[in-house]
Amino acid sequence: MSLEAYNRFVVRGTDLSCWAVAVVAATIWFATIADHFLRLRWGWDVQIIWIAPFIIAEALLVRLLSRVIFRWVGALD
Repeated sequence: MSLEAYNRFVVRGTDLSCWAVAVVAATIWFATIADHFLRLRWGWDVQIIWIAPFIIAEALLVRLLSRVIFRWVGALD
């Protein structure tokens, strides 16, 4: 595997992981909001309403910092 291919693999994997965490947290947040306000009785934990925004922000911050590091070490052009 060439260095370029490896760098693309690592960068895409990091992006995919960060976006997956953010999307899952947002989906759980929306489901909890719907369960709480529409009284759907799904049993979602209400604490995710205030925890999910922190999880999403942290995932996007990790993505941003990884982009900075990848650019600094030369993995991104």
